[in-house]
Formats: sequence, C-alpha cells, structure tokens
Amino acid sequence: MRRLHHLYIIAALLSFSRLAAAQEDPRKAQAEAVFAEGLRLHDSNRDADALAKYRQAYGVYPTANILFAIARLEQVLGQSLAAVGHFREAMKSPILHPRNQELGKSYVAELERKLARVILIGPAGLRVTVAGKDHRLPLDGVVDVEPGPVDARAALDGRTYAGKVETLAGTQAILELKPVQDTSNTATVAVPGGSSFVEPPPVGSEPSHTTRNVVSGTLAAIGVVGIGVGIAYRIKAEGEISDANGYRESVPGGPCAARSLPTCDRYATMLEDVQSSRNVSTAALVGGGVFLAGAGAAFFLWPKRVSSASAYPIFMGNAVGLRGTF
Repeated sequence: MRRLHHLYIIAALLSFSRLAAAQEDPRKAQAEAVFAEGLRLHDSNRDADALAKYRQAYGVYPTANILFAIARLEQVLGQSLAAVGHFREAMKSPILHPRNQELGKSYVAELERKLARVILIGPAGLRVTVAGKDHRLPLDGVVDVEPGPVDARAALDGRTYAGKVETLAGTQAILELKPVQDTSNTATVAVPGGSSFVEPPPVGSEPSHTTRNVVSGTLAAIGVVGIGVGIAYRIKAEGEISDANGYRESVPGGPCAARSLPTCDRYATMLEDVQSSRNVSTAALVGGGVFLAGAGAAFFLWPKRVSSASAYPIFMGNAVGLRGTF
C-alpha cells in the first residue's frame, strides 16, 4: 500500500512542480515546500502529520493533485467520509494526473462498500444537517454516511421536521423528514428511553373504584398486547435483516452496483421492510410500557371523587401518549 501511495504522491508533486515552474507565483513555491515536507513525514510513517502538511499546502495554493493526496491519506487513516468526498471533488478536475484518475475510481469503489448512503426527502427549502454537512432540499443525489442509525432534525416556517433511518454498509436508504406533532395536550407522554410522565387525575373526596378498575385494567391489557406485538416484530426484523444480507452477498458485485438495476430496487425494498418492522416494534414496545405505567398510575393515583373518566391512546410515530379526562 505504501508503494502504491508513492506512485500518486510523486505524480502529484511533479505535476505541482511543473505548474510552479510555468508561472512565477510565491504561493506555489510555498505550497510545494510544505507539500514536500509532508511527503518526508509520510516516508517516515507519520501519516497523521503528513496529512496536516498536505492540508496546509492545499490551503496555500489548492490543486486537484494535492487534494487527491489528502483524500488518499484520509482513506489510509480511516477518515472514510472525508476521503470519498475529496476523491470525487479532485476527480472532477481536468488537470488531475491521469494515473490518479484511474486510482481514484478503485478508491471510491472501495470506500462506497464501507459507507452507506441516504436519500433525503422533505419539504422544499428545508435545510438539514446530515453527517456533518448542511443540505438544502430538494437534493439532487444521495448523501454519504457512516453505517448505522442516521438522525436528522430541522425547522421550516415555524414547524419542526425530524426523521431517522437505519443504514447498512454498501447500501442506500430513504431518510424522510416529517413534521413533529405537538404533544402538549397529552396526559401521559412517552420519552426516549422508555420512561413516562403521568399526570394524575384531580383529587376529590371519595374514590370511584369501579371506574378506576375499568380504566387501569384496560390500560394494562393494551400494554401487554403492545409488548407482545413489539417482541414479534423485533423477531421479524431480525429475520428480514438476515434475508437482506444474504441477498446482498448473493449478487455478484453487489445489488446496487448501478442504481438502475432491478436487484437494487429489490434490495432497497428489503431494507425498507426491515426499517418498517423495527419502527413497529419500537412503537409497540414503548407504547406497551407506557400503558402499563398508566395502568399502575390509574390504579394507585386515582382521585377520591370522580364524576366521569375517559381515556384513549395517541400514536405519534415512535411515541405513544394518552389523552383524556379523569
């Protein structure tokens, strides 16, 4: 790897030197000196220090070949997101050394197998930050991300939008940003982590045992059913993940080697099924816990006197609330 690295480093340096000789520009001479210092650090296996020098040289006088050298060291150091972006930017330049153009294709392909990509969907004009970069919708193309959960949150015209998606290496997923609903009128609200806040009914003089038992019993039953559904869908999601990974490995070159391939559409559908099952499982498990907590609160915190009582669940994405009068 280090010998291959030398090939494009030397090519970049020679190309840079020719530019410096062609035009007398003190910035070019300064950048060339800094770049050469970075090359010596690279020869001493001090890649992190060499990368800092390359970036310094690029800041003095940017060229496509120096940017390519930066991208390669970022790739070697495990900075995959930065590397793939810099490779693509450098390869757009017509003055990039031809050898670097060829090497860049294989480097980008290698990085794309390690990274995931998301398609952002949301209202036009929405500005959202994903993987440390700002994007304005609608976006032409996909966004590179590290595999795993990807969260996004943004505001437009006084409304808040949010979305989350689970991504896998070498694949792409859809991240849709939807309006976040107001939960200010709920009596019981689920919060991340599974905890809940219960607003007890007003206090009177005598308990209404019949109503208390009906409400608490109903909430407990809903909670048990919710947890059962959540467990079932979690098992279903794990099976779908296994099927998706098996299908990906069965297609030579990967199902999404080209976005127009039917195999890519099928694989994307399989990933959407996984995400759907996970969303249902999460909502059901959280909802079940909330209703069980509500059942306990209704039983132990019921008021001494109640004229009427009613309650009904509210589902908001992965959150569950309880609205009513007690």
